[in-house]
Amino acid sequence: MKKNKPLCLHPFINFTLEPGGHLRPCCATYHSMETVDQISDIKEFWINSEAMNDMRNLMFKDELDTKICFACVRNEKNNLLSKRIRYSNKFKNIPIEKISETPTLLDMDVAFSRTCNLQCATCNSLFSSKWFKDDRKRMELNIENNSVLEGAVGNNPVLTEDQVNQLIDMAENVKKVVIKGGEPFLESNFK
Repeated sequence: MKKNKPLCLHPFINFTLEPGGHLRPCCATYHSMETVDQISDIKEFWINSEAMNDMRNLMFKDELDTKICFACVRNEKNNLLSKRIRYSNKFKNIPIEKISETPTLLDMDVAFSRTCNLQCATCNSLFSSKWFKDDRKRMELNIENNSVLEGAVGNNPVLTEDQVNQLIDMAENVKKVVIKGGEPFLESNFK
C-alpha cells in the first residue's frame, strides 16, 4: 500500500537534542518528547518510541499539532516560510516509501550543554549559562514571563560520554549536523 507524502518530514529525518537533554521532533518547537536522562538508547527512542511514531502518524493524517508545531502553524498562517515548507522543498526527492517504513536520520541539531563564556544579545538561558543571572532577575521583575526559560535558568545538564557515542553512532547517514551551545569546546567532559 503506497502512503501519501507526510505533511512534515522532520519526524522521519530530523533529530533535535536541545540543551537540558530535551529530545524534540525539530528545532522549531519547544515541545519535549522526552529527555535523554529518561531513556537508555537514544536511537531506539528516535526510531521506535510511541511518542515519535505518534508524531509520524499524525503527519500522514495531514495534521499539524498546533501545540507542538506552533511555529510552523503561526508562520504559514501569516504567509511566512516555515521550517516545514523549507524541509519539504530541500528534501523533495526523498523516497518517502522507504523513510516512512524505516525513518532515516539525515539531519541532526545537537546541544551538548548550556555552558558558555558569552552572553550574546540574540541568546538566552536556553543556550547560554552566562544568561542565567540576568534571566532570573528579569523573571523576578516580571519583565520576562516564559515557562521555557524558567526551566533553563540555573539548570545545565551535560551529555555523558555514552550519550555522545550514541549520537555519533546515529550519524551514519546524516547529511547535516548543527552543533549548538552553549559553547561545546568549553565543556570539561569533552576536552
